[in-house]
Amino acid sequence: MSVLKPNHTLVNGKYKRFNYYLMVSLPTGKVRITLPNTKDDKRLANRLQHKANALEKRAREFPTDKDWYVELHKELGLEHKLPNYNLDKHTIKSAWNQMLDSKRLLKDVNKESTLDFYRFSKQLLLEVIGNIPLEMLSLQHKSQIEQAVGKTDWSDTTKNMRVRYINTFLIWCYDNQLIDKIPFKLQLIKTTPRSKTWISEQDFNLICSVSDPVYVAYFTIAYNTGLRLRELNTNPNDKAYKGLYHTISRQDNLWQLKVYGKQGKEGLVILDDDLKPVYDVMTANRVHPRTITKKFKQACKDVGFDNFRFHDLRHSFCQNLAMTTNDSVLLRLQMRHSTISTTENYLKDDRFNWSKLVENKRYEG
Repeated sequence: MSVLKPNHTLVNGKYKRFNYYLMVSLPTGKVRITLPNTKDDKRLANRLQHKANALEKRAREFPTDKDWYVELHKELGLEHKLPNYNLDKHTIKSAWNQMLDSKRLLKDVNKESTLDFYRFSKQLLLEVIGNIPLEMLSLQHKSQIEQAVGKTDWSDTTKNMRVRYINTFLIWCYDNQLIDKIPFKLQLIKTTPRSKTWISEQDFNLICSVSDPVYVAYFTIAYNTGLRLRELNTNPNDKAYKGLYHTISRQDNLWQLKVYGKQGKEGLVILDDDLKPVYDVMTANRVHPRTITKKFKQACKDVGFDNFRFHDLRHSFCQNLAMTTNDSVLLRLQMRHSTISTTENYLKDDRFNWSKLVENKRYEG
């Protein structure tokens, strides 16, 4: 009879548990085999042990009838662990890479950020169910993936993006005849559309009061220029900023920022003289964009604004400008949008709309 044991190791004086493993006695000797997805699921490990016990009994009765080492792996759903097992079969990893190559060739995917989303989704799939052959994908994997996604601290939007790309992968495999049918469809989390959020000057100053001066410099430039997070960069070769950056020069007695933004579009932004010292602090301290957003969210939470995001600084720049002008063309130029309708989407916030009405009333008075 096989022996079921937990994999564990001593880390900093505490035992860290991994998947269970089986010690199975075959005619050729004892075999140790790790059972996937059993770290927190002993019931699954017990079911797999029962299968191994039945096979072990058959192997004792008919020792030369089959290659019992191979049969054991098949019985436990671990064929892909066998040496030289059907090397021509498509695995999750090989099929996913083939899909990306195809999408790049057909120009279905151009943005580096989109490629990143595909890579993150592939990594999630590989971590949860392993690099198994496509034909082994089954309905049982659906719950495993959904449970793994549910345990993460990602936002609902991020979870949906990971799930959506996995669904896209399964559909692509079916359309390209790599699988006979789509084994499952992951469900998206229901979310409510997030409106553009205005951060008033008073709220912005409160946020800055609890943050480090270097990060405040990043916040301040974004709030007063409308630059996107990755456009705050001044080094075009900084991979962390995904190719977005700006340069600064003196034109017509004004500081001019030439911005190389999304989709390779260029635009001009004016930097007020009183912001130049703050700008110098920002450019003198290179900070990873993820760190900037993390520090901003933490500062917002510290003062009670859990719903603010870093990109809301850009929204607020547009909304603050709209408090002083009704010129939609000027707003579009300042935001570097392709169309005015995009700019108008930035002006959807009840708090901002009310303040706009109040300011207009005061002007009339």
